[in-house]
Amino acid sequence: GTAVQIAETVRHHHHSLKSRNRLTVVLNDNGRSRVEPEKLKVERVEAAVEKIAQALPDHIRFVFSSGEAERVAQEWIHLSMPPASSSDSAKRLFVIDPTGYTQFDVRAVRWLLQHEGTEVFLFLPLPEMYRFVSAGGSDHPLRQIMEWLWRGSPPEFSDQQDFRLQLIGRLRGRFGVDVYTTPIDLAKTVTDHYVLVHATRNLLGLERMVDGKWKMDPAGGQGFVPDVGQTDMFNSPTGVS
Repeated sequence: GTAVQIAETVRHHHHSLKSRNRLTVVLNDNGRSRVEPEKLKVERVEAAVEKIAQALPDHIRFVFSSGEAERVAQEWIHLSMPPASSSDSAKRLFVIDPTGYTQFDVRAVRWLLQHEGTEVFLFLPLPEMYRFVSAGGSDHPLRQIMEWLWRGSPPEFSDQQDFRLQLIGRLRGRFGVDVYTTPIDLAKTVTDHYVLVHATRNLLGLERMVDGKWKMDPAGGQGFVPDVGQTDMFNSPTGVS
């Protein structure tokens, strides 16, 4: 799961760089577990990362919460703001991976990015969103996202890849001209794509993310794709040029 991978990334970062920077990792998951209904989802998250957290020093701490994602994000923006008299510059990275977007409004990303030192990873369930393109009148959050992006009903698309390109373009326009974005493909199969959008107001942050994409995907710099025996640059497994 996302929470465990974040915890493992923090552990790897600490052990490889021996960083002394203070770090707070807030893991939020709302509702009760479907696997163990007597437990909250966040209780299972806490149990899964407990051993990882115990192996880290005191200046790295984990916080677990079970509120609505948008409200929790807003609270931590304010909690992490350094006092006006302080020379500290807090940096924040929000990884937004909500199921169905019932507890997080994508429009709130623009508000988060207005705060200095804030970057966002926004997970977009592309196949699910594509199914809601023609669902006129639906009040599902995924349909509402598209109506916000297109200022009304989205147009017809030639295929899912066309939808992906136009969706990312619309997000860029909505986030504002001072926000840099780069999409990272997450492909389960050759035709089943999801997208992680990185958004930042820091040009260096954008450059680092683009470098990371090329390290992950030396053939195309697109992101993670399944290995289907790509032989040359004209045989792209993603179908993305």
